[in-house]
Amino acid sequence: MKITVSGWPGAGSSTLTLLLAFIYEFELYQGGGVFRYLFEKLDLGEFGLERIQAQEMIQPTFGKIYDQYIDSLLTNANFQNLIIESDIASFRIGKRADVVSIFLKADINTRISRTQVDGRPADGEVMKEIDLSHENEYKKLHNINFYNEEEIDKKHRLVIDNSDLTIAEEMEKIVEFVSREYRIVPQIDDFAALENEFWSKGKNYFKEVLAQKNLIPKPDTILKDIKNKFRKDVESLPEFLQEVFSKL
Repeated sequence: MKITVSGWPGAGSSTLTLLLAFIYEFELYQGGGVFRYLFEKLDLGEFGLERIQAQEMIQPTFGKIYDQYIDSLLTNANFQNLIIESDIASFRIGKRADVVSIFLKADINTRISRTQVDGRPADGEVMKEIDLSHENEYKKLHNINFYNEEEIDKKHRLVIDNSDLTIAEEMEKIVEFVSREYRIVPQIDDFAALENEFWSKGKNYFKEVLAQKNLIPKPDTILKDIKNKFRKDVESLPEFLQEVFSKL
C-alpha cells in the first residue's frame, strides 16, 4: 500500500504526512523538503512572494522531472509502504487500487491562520497570490485544475475538508478508511494524545524519529536518485540547477 497526500497551500499536508508516516512506519517523501533544499542552495526565498518567485523559477523545469520521479515510485509495484506528499501526484496517475490518494482542502482563512501557527506568516499574507500561482502553473504545465472540486473528487479516493477538524479527527477519518479498505491498522490509536505530542514536541521531533528508523530520505539523497534515474533530463536543466546537481 502507498499513501499520497495533496492539498491546497496551508491545508496541512506536510503535518499529516509526517504523522501518518509515524503511525504506519512507512517511508516518507515530502516534495516541499526537496524544493526548500533547492531554494536554499540557490539563495532563493521560501516564504511569501519570494516563495512564489522561486517556485515559478524551478517548477517548469525541475518540477517536471520530480513529478516523473514520484510517478515512478507510485506506479512501480516493487515500491511499497510509502507516504508521499505531492500537490499533483494523484491528478497525474488517477485513482489506483494500491494507492490511498488523499486531498486536503480548507477555507482560505483557516489556511492563513495555519501558516502563521507554522511559522510562515509571510505565506498567509499572500495566500491568494500563492493560490493563483498554483492554479495558473498547474493548468499551464499539466492541464490540471488544482482548485476545481469536481476534478479533485474524480482523482482522489478520500477528500477531506479539514477547516473545522482537529488533526486527531482528520487522522481518525484516514485510519478508518485504510482499516476498512486494506485491513491495515496502526499500533497507535490515541490520536488526541498524538496531536498533543505533536504540538508539544514539534515537527522536528517526529522527523528525527523517522530519520533514526531510516524512514525519511534526505533531500540530497532524493536528488541523487533523480540524477541517476533521469540523467538526460537533469542534463537538460538550466545551468543554475545543473550546478546544484553537479555538487551532489
